[in-house]
Amino acid sequence: MKLTLCVALLVVLGLLPHIRADCCKPSKIIYKLKSTAKGLDCGSFGGKYHNHETCEKKICGNGDGVVGTWCGRGKCNPFGCHCKRGCLPGEPIQSFREKHGAFNFEFVSYA
Repeated sequence: MKLTLCVALLVVLGLLPHIRADCCKPSKIIYKLKSTAKGLDCGSFGGKYHNHETCEKKICGNGDGVVGTWCGRGKCNPFGCHCKRGCLPGEPIQSFREKHGAFNFEFVSYA
């Protein structure tokens, strides 16, 4: 009995490095609007003011704001992992700049 338990434990421990859970957590970004972006404010891009000069927003890989809690294409577990149909694809900052026009921002970076 002990031998069977030890062998099972060794097999599980041997597989752990190969087990991967993709988690679809949002990225928090900070951005600053250019002074030439007349009539635009943080809310124009779905963000809120971080301080008097910069804005912040939580986004997914496709550059969109988070809908709900996670960035999965389908339902995720409570930790934002194992989402049905995986995560929304893309690089968050690059997608955000492309979607909203890079010319509108002085900078966009991770918070």
